[in-house]
Amino acid sequence: MICICYVDDYLFWSRDESDISEVTENLRGLGVNLQPEDDTAGFLGIDLQRDAETGAIEMTQTGLIDRVIAALGLDHGKVKAKWTPADGSPLVKDSEGEPAKGEFSYASVVGMLLYLSGNTRPDIAYAVDL
Repeated sequence: MICICYVDDYLFWSRDESDISEVTENLRGLGVNLQPEDDTAGFLGIDLQRDAETGAIEMTQTGLIDRVIAALGLDHGKVKAKWTPADGSPLVKDSEGEPAKGEFSYASVVGMLLYLSGNTRPDIAYAVDL
């Protein structure tokens, strides 16, 4: 069995899934709060895809990007499409729209974005670091 740990995230690999179940039950018995994920996208937001022909493994962080979108509440059609923020016309207040709701952890979202920008998405580093 292989276990990879990063701060409070754990990823287990084993040929026999019962070995993983046994270890996780023992850890829970010791007070470790483990939340199972359906796939590797839960581990640091990393998605692992294996190419069947070459055996190569590609790592992407779409899982973490999806978590950021969900944390901000942008995943339920709450956003109006806009061509680009720099299209020439300023964004104006929607006086008839619903008031903003701060139902997310700002620090958590910024932390996720900083992690992304420092590891796999350097293209967002300038916007995140401002």
